[in-house]
Amino acid sequence: PIAIINAAKTHPGVIIVAIAARDGDRARAYAKNHDIPNVHSSYQALLDDPTIDAIYNPLPNGLHYEWTLGALKAHKHVLLEKPSVSNASEARALFHNPLLLQNGGPLIVLDAVHIRFHPAWQKFLTLIDPPNIAEAISHSWVPPGIFAQDDIRFRHDLAGGCLMDLGSYNIQTLRQAFGCEPTECISATARLMPEEFDQDIDQAFSGSWRFPNGGIGTIDADSQAAGKYLPWLTNYLPPLRSPKFEVEHRETVVPHPDMPGMETATTKTLVFWDVLAPSFWHRIDVIESHTLRSATTGQVQKKWTDTQYLKHYSDDSIGGDASWTTYRHQLEQFVNKIRGRPGSGVWVDGDDSIRQMEMIDATRIFCMKDDFNHDTRSVCSKSFDFLIAGGGTAGLVLANRLTEIPAVSVGVIEAGQDLTNDTKVLTPLYMFDMTGDLKYDRNFLSEPREALEGLRVAQNRRKMLGGSSEQESVDLNGFINGDVHGNGGPINASFPSSYTPIQAARPKIMVNMGLAPNGDPRRGVFLAGYTNPMTMTDGMPQRSFAGNSYWKPFASRPNLHTVTGAVVRDIVFSSDRTGDQVATGLNFTANNQSFIANASREVIISGGTMKSPQMLDRSVNGDPKLLESFGIETLTDSPNILTPEQQNRPQELVPRYYNGSSKGLLPGVKAQVDLRAKKVVDPNQQALQTGASAGGGRSTPGQENKGAFVGGFVTHGFSRGYVHIQSTDPKDDPKFDPRYQVLADLQFFNARAGAIAPLSDYLKKNGTVYASPFTEINETSNVRGLINTLFITGWHVVGSVRIMPRDQGGVLDPRLRVYRTKNVRVVDAGIVPLHVRGKNVSLTYAIAEKGADIIKADMGAMNGTVVGRQGFLHKPLLVVRPS
Repeated sequence: PIAIINAAKTHPGVIIVAIAARDGDRARAYAKNHDIPNVHSSYQALLDDPTIDAIYNPLPNGLHYEWTLGALKAHKHVLLEKPSVSNASEARALFHNPLLLQNGGPLIVLDAVHIRFHPAWQKFLTLIDPPNIAEAISHSWVPPGIFAQDDIRFRHDLAGGCLMDLGSYNIQTLRQAFGCEPTECISATARLMPEEFDQDIDQAFSGSWRFPNGGIGTIDADSQAAGKYLPWLTNYLPPLRSPKFEVEHRETVVPHPDMPGMETATTKTLVFWDVLAPSFWHRIDVIESHTLRSATTGQVQKKWTDTQYLKHYSDDSIGGDASWTTYRHQLEQFVNKIRGRPGSGVWVDGDDSIRQMEMIDATRIFCMKDDFNHDTRSVCSKSFDFLIAGGGTAGLVLANRLTEIPAVSVGVIEAGQDLTNDTKVLTPLYMFDMTGDLKYDRNFLSEPREALEGLRVAQNRRKMLGGSSEQESVDLNGFINGDVHGNGGPINASFPSSYTPIQAARPKIMVNMGLAPNGDPRRGVFLAGYTNPMTMTDGMPQRSFAGNSYWKPFASRPNLHTVTGAVVRDIVFSSDRTGDQVATGLNFTANNQSFIANASREVIISGGTMKSPQMLDRSVNGDPKLLESFGIETLTDSPNILTPEQQNRPQELVPRYYNGSSKGLLPGVKAQVDLRAKKVVDPNQQALQTGASAGGGRSTPGQENKGAFVGGFVTHGFSRGYVHIQSTDPKDDPKFDPRYQVLADLQFFNARAGAIAPLSDYLKKNGTVYASPFTEINETSNVRGLINTLFITGWHVVGSVRIMPRDQGGVLDPRLRVYRTKNVRVVDAGIVPLHVRGKNVSLTYAIAEKGADIIKADMGAMNGTVVGRQGFLHKPLLVVRPS
């Protein structure tokens, strides 16, 4: 009651009218004991009460943001207990929230650092010379027994701990004394709770910071300070050691006015006793130590000390009287601000609260930095906010963007290695040289395709940090429009310094076929020839990909932990199997050992189109019959990660569709095929992408390839396959069948290209001589046979874990969450229901960037978004109503 009820009793403009708590009986007893007339059944009911003007929010730190934001939405002012929120991201979202100025605002939110409002603290600040502080030490101690070891303030899930409680006062005093923010944290040490309690929580905390003037600020906070409470032997100090703040200034030297050649050196030290509760008792010691010495030799002639003992319980400029507590002074200024009255000028504004949380965040991260290394075992000793399964293109984008928030910890588990310094990886020319090399490439092989004469088609996916972004170019062209592509992003895209004559001729043959460029392909519809830039650094042939652009420059962030050579087996779920499933971590193997990594917020699957379905199959989703055959428990039945028996085969689908029948089509499939069919017959849409290069293609073994390869990729295909586990071993490749469906008539267009100038100018007999096993294609040719023989894939698979309504065949909801789970998302190319017109690397970057924005929004890192944390109330939520 001291913080608000007692303060309100002496304020003529404040009435406590209501209370709410999780425990109704406790709330009623509290209300009766303190003469509070109304008890609400829930926090929301209290916020909805139209008779209330303002609330006092003393909930656990982890609930501050959620319920303060709720109060703003209900157009209530908030007196908010310190620390204001759980981290700097929440502070920025709260104190820069548009709700503060909407609905007839402004609304007032005050970070309740009550000690700043007392006259004694304001007097102490006038005695300090901030630029000349050499050292400041802030102590706060509480003896054992005041706070129980299982007190709610010591729960990690509610943003508790000593630094967030006592330590926040200490940090406030340092920031106020120096009058600025520190430049760096130079030490931070936490003493954790005893083993039987929360091991993610600090029981005591000490730390030091360097400030812009070179001075050092130190805190020493202990919530169980055994042995620090001893009787004093003098009559001048209280019987127990009280919290104190010491400020030592640099030595100042002045010539002695009456003694030539002599100087007086003075060091001023200030000590504020009982800085946390100065209204009950305090004392300010002003100690000036003087030395009279020779200005040339430094020889000391005399030393003496002048000491003053000050008390300052009231101040006319601040108002109030000597009986007012720090809380009463704070309440006075809170009401003044709400009523638009001038007040004393003492205030804690929103930006100040944000900087306070930024300093706390930076300190916590510094404290953890020794625990964050790249050893596999260490990832198991921490509970990360987010665990990302897969350090490929999307996974590393997510890791980068989420760890931009210092208070958010991210663990990445990747099966490949860090090859960001490998010469082959960095040299675009080696792209095909690495393809099929198992050091670099996963080289997935499809099921044998009867339609392709038993051919097992390779799906080449890179096995390294950065994934397949290493092997891709992007769909740009020589007519780049900056408005479409933008600039300044992490990935560099540039054109090679030179081209072969065949490459240079390719766009020109399209012009001669009547397809001249009409703009930038990125704008959408485009029918013409163009040249792709490579994802490489401009001016040097070095690959730019997720590994060396999104990850490597930021790998040393203390809140980012990356484990390589580790294979994720499955997701760990809570033992409570009722309702939507809650993920708590990942099972993975490394060096033939099994490990579990823990996640406190979410598990994100970013294994790519080929690997993400495997992780989900072994964890939560999939066809029960398939999983039962491997002895895997099905937590949620999600057959929409399609099995061979459930998917419509394209050879059946296409003729059925064009015969006007949709019978037997899976939910959602017809809508997709509708879109495909419209684009295939649209004269303004690309149906085929062609490419021409010297060499390339599938050459005859033992023969040098001296030909020019002209190939084509279907842009609006009807191929619909499946990807699933084929064993319980996570190291085994998935079983997949793309069921490629190629529209043969499109190959006639491709066949014409070699005989059209200027490409034909570089070929024998104007492009009419074919290298084995190629032959001329005409109306009587066995086109299907040639396709079956010469078929290759473009590697751009999508759609294995689709974002669609569940009843239409989807696996993910619009927030990328797996249906029937609370905190499992998939973020990679596999979420796309239909293929895009071209390569998907830039699409994957975009998906990951958007996915990071969605996740940040959902966890409350963006304005106007509620952070939902569950916890219990440690003291009732009270209401202030200024009259």
